[in-house]
Amino acid sequence: MNKLPMEHRYFEKLFESSPEGIVICDEKNRILRANPKFCEMFGYQYDEVIGHFVDDIVAKDPELKAEAMQITKITLSGKNISNETIRQRKDGTRLPVSILSAPIYDGKKVVGVVGIYRDITELKESQKKLLESLRKNQALLNAIPDMIFVISRDGTYLNFKADRKDLLAIPPEKIIGNNIKNTGFDHKTLNQLFEGIEKALDTNEVQTVEYSSKTFTGLGYFEARIVALNEKEVLMLVRDITEQKKNQLRLERFAIFHRALTEMFNEILQMELDENPYQRLVEHAVEVVPGAEAGSLLMKDETGVFRLVAAVGYNLEKLKKIFFKPEELAQGNTDNVLIVTDLVSIDKNLDAERLEILKKYGRIDEIKTMLSIPVKINGEPVAYFCLDSFSSSNAFDEDSIEMAKILSQQVAVILKRIKLEEELRRQKKQLKFMSEHDPLTDLPNRRLFAERAKQYIALAKRRKSPLSILYLDLNHFKEVNDSFGHDVGDLVLKKITKRFKSCLREGDLVARLGGDEFVFALPDTDAENAAKVAKRIIEVIEKPINIKGKSVKISGSIGVAVFPDDGENIDQLLKHADMNMYRDKRLKCNNGEERNIRILENSNDRN
Repeated sequence: MNKLPMEHRYFEKLFESSPEGIVICDEKNRILRANPKFCEMFGYQYDEVIGHFVDDIVAKDPELKAEAMQITKITLSGKNISNETIRQRKDGTRLPVSILSAPIYDGKKVVGVVGIYRDITELKESQKKLLESLRKNQALLNAIPDMIFVISRDGTYLNFKADRKDLLAIPPEKIIGNNIKNTGFDHKTLNQLFEGIEKALDTNEVQTVEYSSKTFTGLGYFEARIVALNEKEVLMLVRDITEQKKNQLRLERFAIFHRALTEMFNEILQMELDENPYQRLVEHAVEVVPGAEAGSLLMKDETGVFRLVAAVGYNLEKLKKIFFKPEELAQGNTDNVLIVTDLVSIDKNLDAERLEILKKYGRIDEIKTMLSIPVKINGEPVAYFCLDSFSSSNAFDEDSIEMAKILSQQVAVILKRIKLEEELRRQKKQLKFMSEHDPLTDLPNRRLFAERAKQYIALAKRRKSPLSILYLDLNHFKEVNDSFGHDVGDLVLKKITKRFKSCLREGDLVARLGGDEFVFALPDTDAENAAKVAKRIIEVIEKPINIKGKSVKISGSIGVAVFPDDGENIDQLLKHADMNMYRDKRLKCNNGEERNIRILENSNDRN
């Protein structure tokens, strides 16, 4: 617990030690959390209430349960309810309580209810005594901490007591004789107050009104209890609930934040890497952190500089061109959450080209304030969320900072997972490449050639077009290895394979079968054109190769087979091309200087 941020501990302490019973429920009004005061107030153990409907916990009798369910229904429709009523303990005994029931929102959707229960047994007794002796004992009024007003039916202030003058909307000397219509209340609040006055006078029941009003210290939140003194006057007790309201709003705010964070975590972990999880991270961050209007994510690359990998509200494609060294960052290479309002330092750190891009597409002249959120892995910042506000330099408050710290921790877990998946994908891709390619030349190997050749044949069948297979063997290549060494022989093979590109089209395929044997697949190529390609291949092979000051000159033999004349499948075509290659090799051997390529047919002799 001690490791939690101070603000978080404060609100946990507030929840746990509140003198009022607080309960948080889901959208079905089942209890998710209840503080000790709530359990004590109604006589339950904590485990007895979690997961149960709150209306079943606080109301046993049918009439009380019906009223409780009605309050729940109204709250789930999106309205705040403040009411004084009767509820029941576990043993069935009744107690008067004041209830503040408020909806919890996720966006525009109500996702739960927070209820605050106050045992008002003593308050009821005090009110009863007050009604009996108010006119006779003014001293009693001085002992009540709430602001007290005596108001006529038409809204005129007849008397008042307020120890804290800073909570008043107008100077104290201007209150008595004035009308509540002239004291700064908005139209909605006036309607609520007059409605409460009328009901209190007509029904002789206590009416409760919650409202906000401007005071000398700023906007305040108040709860007014209105009781009838006689047929023409009411007593209005006004309590300052500003802190309580702010705490309630913060609880709701953090509840929504944590729900959004959980949804983000689940969504990102289910995404494929190709879907750019970094972009969704920034989108979620801008959505959940109060005050953010735009944002970006800077990631440290393998060279140690930070580059933009995602952005909301900016032209990411343009901004990808720039980078930041750690010392060039506006927030510095810090591992603390910071609010940055002065971006002038960027002008001093960046060169003109990067600064121009940043000003044009990064809108730095428009940014009033930036919330910098470091993401640390193994204690080192590996990324920074930069959440920006264009509206106000005070856009980010303590809640924003607290949420940013929580976000940073969660994103660090996600980034570790993403990094691991990226490395596994890279290794998998590398292993797949190694299993399908020759390690020396990086050409497809026999296995990959067979797979692709089958596809070529299937396509040739559909198109009814020719497909030529060329089988190449380098003549006397063993002598290169014996004379110059295998390292020179490997270099010769690499250079020859690079020369093949000049003879082939983009759709042609060449593979190394092993040793000094190569095979080619030429789509849409008949025997005549295949012979021309074969001739070009021999010509590039026979050009001298200079390696380590040595000139190496080799030759080769090629056999050609054409689909469908020489075979219906790749095995038949390879066999036919192989036989023609050996025929060509014997002819060259017999002719001495003969280098012409000949397409030989129906040869079964490979001696």
